[in-house]
Amino acid sequence: MTEPELKKGSGQKPLWSQLYEILAERIREQEYETGSVLPTEAELMKEFGVSRITVRQAMNRLLQEGYISRRRGSGTVVLSPSSQLSTSFHSSFKGEEHNHTADRRVISVGYGIVPQEAADWFGTSPNQPLLTLVRESYLGGRPVVHYVTYLSPVCMVKDTDDFSGSLYQLLEECGDPVNRVTEVITAFIAGPQEKKIFRLKQDKALIRRVRKGYSGERPVEYTDSLYLSDDYQLTVEESFK
Repeated sequence: MTEPELKKGSGQKPLWSQLYEILAERIREQEYETGSVLPTEAELMKEFGVSRITVRQAMNRLLQEGYISRRRGSGTVVLSPSSQLSTSFHSSFKGEEHNHTADRRVISVGYGIVPQEAADWFGTSPNQPLLTLVRESYLGGRPVVHYVTYLSPVCMVKDTDDFSGSLYQLLEECGDPVNRVTEVITAFIAGPQEKKIFRLKQDKALIRRVRKGYSGERPVEYTDSLYLSDDYQLTVEESFK
């Protein structure tokens, strides 16, 4: 296998980014074959002499780029080249959302335990409390969007800051401008928890939108949003690179 060449010191890429590139290259060159299970976190920590957080950040990037998948009972599995191609295509875009921006309310701000997926992406322990922002948008006096945002512990944003305006503007003012995002949008039927949030008495289709925001190469924002499908429209303008 390719010899590890992690470079430390000022001016070098973050260790997790270097590790990601090495592992991605191994997958592309089939040193880790399609369908095989990647080494464990402990094995990678030992091989490269890095922390668990560094390994998790690299693995999360591989997951986002479509090189691997996590399967219960199977571990972290290498995907086929076709799967990688379908999930690693990038574009820059500007999106305009309609019908929910006029009446957005801050429901709560504080520090709390985050979902496993968010903790893995930040490279933190699930037991580490992170700054959590809950907001809702209203239309005709009823909630139509429910946002839960988790912020990286390295961000300078505090729970005492004013979150009534643009979150991205606040992050920029605090030195953590978001300049790249990845998003996954899915649809499902509301369950008991979602019905309570949206005050629903019957089954209703919802849209779930998970957004992950980067400042440079650093993950800074994880937002899990739920939308009533009949009150939501997203227009996307794309410029391909």
